[in-house]
Amino acid sequence: MSKHNKIETFSRRLRYMLYALLVLVPALTVFFWLNVNSLPAFFPVNLPVAIDRELNIGSRLLALVVSGLPLALKMVGILTLIRLFRLYERGVIFSEDNVACVHTLGKLLILWFLSVPVYQLLLSFCLTFRNPPGERVIAFGLGSADATVLIAGGMVIVISWVMDEGRALEDEQAYTV
Repeated sequence: MSKHNKIETFSRRLRYMLYALLVLVPALTVFFWLNVNSLPAFFPVNLPVAIDRELNIGSRLLALVVSGLPLALKMVGILTLIRLFRLYERGVIFSEDNVACVHTLGKLLILWFLSVPVYQLLLSFCLTFRNPPGERVIAFGLGSADATVLIAGGMVIVISWVMDEGRALEDEQAYTV
């Protein structure tokens, strides 16, 4: 199997998996917030604040709306990856469209980094605003994983610039007689 065929085949498989994620990610987000009170103890729950009482439907729906921020970034990222892998599947490796996809992915990683504290702040408010005075919490923070996402986003943007320079040189060379 040639490298081109490997790229085409693997890109198609990844694209199909990404289509599945396009459906699963929002469905699981909705499922989580509608059932957060009844999730089994072993289910991983990573919230910015500890929840010591059941959340009413209003709080859960508000948390679901706030979860739209990271969900939207995930969905745009998945759609961008689908577009990129479709290009790879067609054998298009260094084009303006590829560069644009990679650049967009870098920007999405940086936006993800910026959205984390905002999301945590809004979510902590949603989860505790019905608590009695003195038990309401506003929390946010950034960790080393978040810093890694910021650095990765910057590196992906630089890679897109390098890809664009390579593409421009290749185009220039193609038109040189």
